[in-house]
Amino acid sequence: MRLRQPFNGYMLSSGHFMFHVAFLMGSYYAFYYVLDGKYHSEEEKSVLWQLNCAHILVPIFDLLSYILCKREWWVCSKVLNIISIFQY
Repeated sequence: MRLRQPFNGYMLSSGHFMFHVAFLMGSYYAFYYVLDGKYHSEEEKSVLWQLNCAHILVPIFDLLSYILCKREWWVCSKVLNIISIFQY
């Protein structure tokens, strides 16, 4: 990846199923083993929930988008792609 194209890293990590699974497992590990399953504030709980939700929904949306493309429902596929971008 060239340094002149900073969004290539985002594109790499946003569309790959294994990155999202790794991020999701890492967040659970950090919460339950590093923080001992304790929240320090409600904002922390909200942020962790949003991140976990995004890492669960993006692969699901990618799979649905792939299925919709195969059935030639292009607009619905692109809508799911746009929704998955805004989850970050």
